[in-house]
Amino acid sequence: MANSAFAAALNPANPKEVRVWYLVKEGYAAMASLAVDYLLANHDRYQKGARSAPQPEGAATESADVSTAILSGGVGFGKIITPTSVNIYGIMQDKKVAIVSPTVWPLKKDDTYIVASERAVAASRAAKGFKPNKPVVDVVYFIKTPENEKPGIESVDVSDGTTKRLEDAQPNANSRLCAAYFASGDKEQPFVYYKGKNKLYEYDVYDQIVTPINGITSLPETTSLASCIFKGVPYLFWLSAGEYRLMYSRRMNGKWTTQAQVPGNNGGDLPEPAYNQSDLDVMTTDNDQHILIFYLTSGSTNPYDCFAWMEPPSDK
Repeated sequence: MANSAFAAALNPANPKEVRVWYLVKEGYAAMASLAVDYLLANHDRYQKGARSAPQPEGAATESADVSTAILSGGVGFGKIITPTSVNIYGIMQDKKVAIVSPTVWPLKKDDTYIVASERAVAASRAAKGFKPNKPVVDVVYFIKTPENEKPGIESVDVSDGTTKRLEDAQPNANSRLCAAYFASGDKEQPFVYYKGKNKLYEYDVYDQIVTPINGITSLPETTSLASCIFKGVPYLFWLSAGEYRLMYSRRMNGKWTTQAQVPGNNGGDLPEPAYNQSDLDVMTTDNDQHILIFYLTSGSTNPYDCFAWMEPPSDK
């Protein structure tokens, strides 16, 4: 079973359609278009792991420019959603940081390509130069290990290729990354999540503050991380150690809640455990009605599986 990588988002032009980017083989990715109503109506089918076809019935799979990208396997994708577009970022096999959808090109500053040391990647919106009064741009985060130094996290402003090291962020070299952009205090701002020293950490990009998330424990060494904003509340997802179950926490009043398993719907069975090298991505449906979780279940022969969490907690 190959490594996996996923990104999922509503089609900005049609909120009843989900677009999923996924690896079709080592180094190559494709995009599928799925009907939201179909995923919701058949969530039990996905939970039970039907394997009769590589794609859901009636799902229109379409080629995209991303299918020609030479990507590193198992890296995950960085994802930024705007009212009019979805931008997907990744790490190429030669470690160049690149946008991979809606078109494909490596990022660079002047004539110098932006090159990562590892395969992890994340992305978020952020004020230019991380100054809250500046225009908001796409920013990609990746792990960089300068010679004779420990691994760190660097950011690149997609609009001009400017890079900046996130001071005091000390991820494990094999950590996955996740980024989110949400309101905290009196402003919207980006946060980056990573694993280091056997803990998960939250990095406040504007204020350069590192905070351990003490309520999240027993993380696998290379667990994927994913986030979404559901009814105004940030959610963070990962896989548990041992059984690789879907786990989550919510950010309430500036603090992350104690970890919990994603429950079954209506008191039913838990979502199937994940393949131990599965990537993970999450998204909300239109008007924040449900959360869709894309991952690869243990033993799956599908390119991706989906669990539709029908009633996540909505209190603030």
